[in-house]
Amino acid sequence: MITVPNKIEAFLQFDDVVSLNGPIREKSDEIIFQVTDEADRVRALFEWVRDHIPHTKDLGADVVTCTSIEVFREGTGICFPKTHLLASMLRYIGVPCGFCYQIFEDPSDPDQGSLTLHGLNGIWLKTTGRWHRVDPRGNSGNICAEFSLDEERIAFPDMKFMDSSVYAVPLKQVVDGLKEADNMESLWSKLPSIERAAE
Repeated sequence: MITVPNKIEAFLQFDDVVSLNGPIREKSDEIIFQVTDEADRVRALFEWVRDHIPHTKDLGADVVTCTSIEVFREGTGICFPKTHLLASMLRYIGVPCGFCYQIFEDPSDPDQGSLTLHGLNGIWLKTTGRWHRVDPRGNSGNICAEFSLDEERIAFPDMKFMDSSVYAVPLKQVVDGLKEADNMESLWSKLPSIERAAE
């Protein structure tokens, strides 16, 4: 995988979206209390975000979250905000974490000329010396993602990746789309996307 930018320090930084506050610090500390192994610490935080922050669609809620603080406070988010929260928690404990994106056709408008995005995390582990992609979207029905260092076990294994990059900051169209949506109905009608490459 290619990192954007290529400095690992960028994957430990906080900003307005990958944000950090007291409650996030406290919950992270609580989750990894007495867990010393790097992979086990990452697994614990991944599974907490996956299982304890329901995907907004699964929950049937109408709130739209974007920043780590918002999704932690509201207790829900779609795929993108959940990756923002996981990144904050992992960066807080010193594990470099970024963002990866898959692409798919919007079934409601396949001729729109763009591809909708799905967000995941890329995590760098010192113990393996490489990046690993994980998907904290949340398991539901036949959607199932697990933490694995051997093979990727992501929610949508058949979905193509936008590219092979791990981004230090979320894509602008993702952040803009989340911040501009007043409710889930308006967000679903205009999910973050990229232009389809010419055939």
